[in-house]
Amino acid sequence: MLIVAVLIGAVGRNAFAAPVRDLIDAGKDIVWDSHGTCELNIADKTIDCNKVRITQGDLSIEANKATATSLDFQNSKWSFKGDVHIKLPEGHLDSESATVVFRNKQIATALITGTPATFEQRLKEKSETVRGHAGSIQYDVGKGTVKFDNQALLDYGRNEITGSTLVYNIPDEKVIFNADRPESGNVNIKIRPAAGTTPDSAAPSNAPRDKNAPDSEHSP
Repeated sequence: MLIVAVLIGAVGRNAFAAPVRDLIDAGKDIVWDSHGTCELNIADKTIDCNKVRITQGDLSIEANKATATSLDFQNSKWSFKGDVHIKLPEGHLDSESATVVFRNKQIATALITGTPATFEQRLKEKSETVRGHAGSIQYDVGKGTVKFDNQALLDYGRNEITGSTLVYNIPDEKVIFNADRPESGNVNIKIRPAAGTTPDSAAPSNAPRDKNAPDSEHSP
């Protein structure tokens, strides 16, 4: 049984300190447009469109195809397929498909799947980037968490974490391993050496000197 939490203090404590309400752009207009064909079913109010882009403040979603249960963003579910790109403040999510839920006229959750689905976010304070990928990634906007499931990998600074399930808490800068499935397997953490260091330069030589060897400063 393994439930572990790691604080990412080394990457800048204030990098994700913005309130969650700032991340979700609550209250801002939702702009929806399509550069392809669209079909609107008047009876059940469902919609099927190509080349779709939905924007709310700094958040946006683009895909080759989108279907929705309703055009009312008060409570609707959208399915996106083909080159799905979700833009976040200082980052983005990319995949082949995604399901996005809107509640109270704002993006509530986004579940993306791919081979793999990828996540990337820029850390302002340290000029570094957090990157991750997995078979599926769930971004909970309200909680400010990104859940990596199925062959998950998270890379930040000189650290690389792999496991079955990883949950990255953006405001708290915390990674939780196998939180909801403690029996799902091991977690591996790899720490890479700092740039410019080599095994030879890091370890001093303790080999005895040959007394009969010529002195390099006086040898011809």
